[in-house]
Formats: sequence, C-alpha cells, structure tokens
Amino acid sequence: MTTATEEAGLAGAPPLTGPLLFLITALLGFTLLKEGTDLVATQEPQLAFAWAAAVGALTAAFLWVDPRPLPRFALRALRGSVIFLALYFAVEPFAVPYAALPPDHPAVVLHQLGRPIGIALAVIGWWRPSALFGSAMLLWMMRELQTELTGFYFSTLDIRNVAEIVAFLSIGFTLIAGARRVEGVRRALAVDDALIQTGTMMMLAAAIGAHLANYFWSGLAKLALDGGFFSWLLDNRLSDGIPAALEKGTLPFAAWPWAVEAVHGALVFLSVPINILSWTVQILAVVAVWKRRWLILATIAFDVFHVIVWATLGLLFWKWIALNMIVVATLAAVREDEWNRVVRTTAVLFVIAGIALFRVATLAWYETPGFASPYFVARMDDGSLHRVPNAYFGSSSYQVSQGRLWYPGGYGHFNPSIWGSVLSHKDAVAGRTCTVPARSEPAAEQWGPRHQLALYMQAQHKRVLAHADDRGIWHYYRVPHHHVPSPLVADSFYPLDKRRIASYMFVMDSVCLSLDQGRLKRQVVKRSVLPLYDARADRVLQ
Repeated sequence: MTTATEEAGLAGAPPLTGPLLFLITALLGFTLLKEGTDLVATQEPQLAFAWAAAVGALTAAFLWVDPRPLPRFALRALRGSVIFLALYFAVEPFAVPYAALPPDHPAVVLHQLGRPIGIALAVIGWWRPSALFGSAMLLWMMRELQTELTGFYFSTLDIRNVAEIVAFLSIGFTLIAGARRVEGVRRALAVDDALIQTGTMMMLAAAIGAHLANYFWSGLAKLALDGGFFSWLLDNRLSDGIPAALEKGTLPFAAWPWAVEAVHGALVFLSVPINILSWTVQILAVVAVWKRRWLILATIAFDVFHVIVWATLGLLFWKWIALNMIVVATLAAVREDEWNRVVRTTAVLFVIAGIALFRVATLAWYETPGFASPYFVARMDDGSLHRVPNAYFGSSSYQVSQGRLWYPGGYGHFNPSIWGSVLSHKDAVAGRTCTVPARSEPAAEQWGPRHQLALYMQAQHKRVLAHADDRGIWHYYRVPHHHVPSPLVADSFYPLDKRRIASYMFVMDSVCLSLDQGRLKRQVVKRSVLPLYDARADRVLQ
C-alpha cells in the first residue's frame, strides 16, 4: 500500500504522457546511437570520421541547451559524470599497439586525436550537457575500436556500462532542459516544473536501473552455470583465486607471504557464506530500487564488494566504483517522497529489462587453480629470459591479462579460459585435480592467428621504444590498470633497458598452482612456445 505522502504526491503529479515521451525519445536516440557506434567500431571502422561527424553535429546542435532548469539531483548527476570523464581521459593514455590497421586509417587517427577532444568536451559538459554526451560517446567509440586496432578481442567490460549510462542520461536531460526553451514543444507538452521533475526522475531511475541490471543479471547467470543451480553458491572456491592472482601478478598483498597464507586460509573456510552473501546482494538489486534508502545502501554495498574483490584478487572495477559514487551523491539530493511509485516502477523495469537496451554484464564463472596460462617472454641481448608483466602493455594490459591472444590447441593443455576463470564445472574440477582433459582428437587452435600476434608484439615494442626515457625504461605502472599489478613486489623487468631486448616469444603454460608457505608453487603440465619477433632485425617470426 502507498503511504499518505505517496498518495498525495501521486495525486498532484502531472500526467505521465510528457515524461514517458521524453523517456521513449531518449531510449530511441540512445538505441540508434548504440547500434551505429557498435557497427562502426566492430564492422566498419573506416567510417570512424563519418561517425565522429554525426556525433559532433548532434553535440553542436544542442549546445544551446542550458541544464540549469533541471532539478538539483540532475545537475549533480551531470557534474559528477563530467568529473569522471575528465579524470578518465586525463589518466588513461589509450596506449595500445596499432597492429591491425595502418597509421593513416580513420580509426587510428580518431583514436590518436580523441583524448584531448574528450577532455575538452567533458569540461564544457559542466555547463552544456550535449558536450557531456559527445565526450561519453567518444570514450565509448575509442574503447570499442581497440579490438579492431589491435587485432585481438579487447573487453570493454570495465567502462562500457559507464559510458552508456552517461550518454543516456545526457541525452535525456538535454531533451528535457531543451524542451523548456522551445516554445512550441513547451506548449504542446505543457512543460512546467512538475513535468521536468517527473521526467528527470524517471530518466534517472531508468539509468540507475540499467546500471544495477549488471549486478542482477550477474546473479542470475551464476545460477545458470553448467555445474547445477547451486553449484556456484556451494562449490565456487574463492580461495583458488589467490594462486591465480599470484600467477597473473595482481594480488595486492603478494609481498607478504604470511598475509597470502592467512587470506587463502580464511577463504577456504568462508567461501560458501561469502558466495551466498555476494549473490544475495546482487540478486536483491531488483528489490533495492524500491526505496531510496535501500538503493543507497545497496550501491554502497556494491562498492564495498568491488573493493574486496580488488583486495583479494587485484581486479579493480574503479570505473564502476566511480559510477556508484555518482549514483549515491545524486540520490542524496533526492527527497524520499520524490522517489515515488512511478519512479520505483521505472527503476524495477530497467533492472529487469535493461539487458535488452543496454550492454549488461553477466559475470559468472568458477575459480580454479589449474588452467592454461599465457604470457610473453623477452630475450635480452645477453641471452637472459624475462617474463614480461602484463602491465608492460599499457592500456592493453587488460587485453593481455585476459589472454584471448593465441591458444595452441593439440593435446596436453587445459581448455582455454579467461584469467584462469572457467565457465564449465568440468574445467574447474580438472584444474583442482590437475587433470588435463582427455581428448579423442586434438583441440583446435584458437584466436590468433600467429602472424597477427607477431605483428602485435612488434607494434608494442616500437611503441615502448618511442616512449622510453634516456635509460630505455618505459614507465608502464603509470597507467590505471583494471588488473592492477601487485604493489611492493619487485619487477626485475621494469628497470631493464628495453633497447636491449633481442626478441620476444609467447608462452602458453598449462599449469597447476598451489601455495607453499604463502608463495606460489607452479607445476607446469605442458608448455608451448611461439617465437614472435626479432627486435634486432625488426622481423616478425610468424
């Protein structure tokens, strides 16, 4: 039942025709832009300039719109987004190897020029929401292009959600604020303070619902894993993520073996209750939006969850944390009675159905201590071999860490996975028991091809040399990594003069991991080595 306050609010509320029309128009515009952006980024990158012209024209066409008629909470959402985008463009160098497209290709040129333009648009967005739209769309395109630019799958899981939410909100808020200024629209839709209030609240609720859909649908995806309905809850061993993080070089407390041993032991004991608690918080996202206070608490809980994931595995969803902070700051400017039944219903609908309109992550996998672990190795001019940390690849470190680069196939390897996280319960058990899957025929070679991987390494080496200091050192830890390198752990590769690198190779280890007094113990079941690039002769080897 509604309270007296809610009933009074609903009774005095304007008709929903106008707010719904704004919401539907914003969704249609967003959907067209989404389809067009993904088409250009993934299939027609040569149209990057045409895309930029279209988005630039839309940005310029609505620059006259002043956001000041909007409620305080809407301004807070917009300006929080401005701060985030300006910060992101400032700290993210977009340093990827252009290995798949020529230097004069429109996609390469746009990617190279986009960063200062994105910062400028974000700053202008403080006063003009259409500029914020342009900045968000540019970020979206630049990240999506990176698969085509490098020649290998480049996940946008860490940022796509944020770019979409900011783009959608800026579209909706620009439409509503602009309608107040256009006499014909203002009269036709009876745009007054009440309609603006309702319209912006529904737009905000839709955006928050679409964001929380990532948590809700991830919870559902965990139930759909092939090990059975409750397999993730009862048999996902979080402790197995500790040696995997040591293998990848991301465990935050790797420098202290006693801490590694202590946390690993705690996770062995607490895996099931932690699984149940985190899953419950995710699945209750659809309920949390029903009350403003519940929503604030749930959003804070999601950020705490992200911090714990970073603290235990080194996976830092700092962009999602930032978006959650914007959500909490925005909701703090919303009165309890403003979060009424219409707004709540909108939020619930988008938590459930947002997956049909927005890119929604469905994060569900099993941790396992045995998997196919890929990495690069550099041979120096003195013949010494050094494992190349993922951070060496700058903005592509996320791409390299996930490992969708090349899988040799054949016999004797674990099945390919991402980060050592597997989607099949059989693969999880195989890793736990250090039992490579028996095959009646050789596994197929995946990803690559080999020649493209060699070109990728060549392009990265040349980029490193172009940005190295006079000692031949490239400061790759200055990039805000998603898979954050372990702090305080010595990196023997970092101080080496990169001009002394003679060649690179790619290694695939099928490895079973364990701990020995807090230190990583590796049992290599099978190793495949692929020579890639002769840096001395500037010659690819595949």
